[in-house]
Formats: sequence, C-alpha cells, structure tokens
Amino acid sequence: MKVQAPNRQVLTTQLYFPGEQRNSRDFLFDRRLLMTIDDRSDRKAAQFDFVLKLG
Repeated sequence: MKVQAPNRQVLTTQLYFPGEQRNSRDFLFDRRLLMTIDDRSDRKAAQFDFVLKLG
C-alpha cells in the first residue's frame, strides 16, 4: 500500500488480514496494520484508516 499527503514523502507499507495464519511467520507483521473486515453480505469489504500528519 502506498499513501501520500500533499507535498510529503510517499509512505509504503503492508496491510494484513486478521486471522491469517501467515501473519505469525511474517517478520514485518504489526497488529496496528490489521484491516477491519466486513463480511455480513455476499461480499467482503476491507477497511483501514490512514492518519497523515499534514502540519
């Protein structure tokens, strides 16, 4: 994932699915990067809120 605030450097990071067994073997894994999964319908949707410091 890449995000960028206006006139700032690009942030490149990974996001993770909760409950994924491979998370425990990923040396970069960070619980703060877990997505929220909504699977109440026939489709799944993932969400993650990025907070960027602008000032």
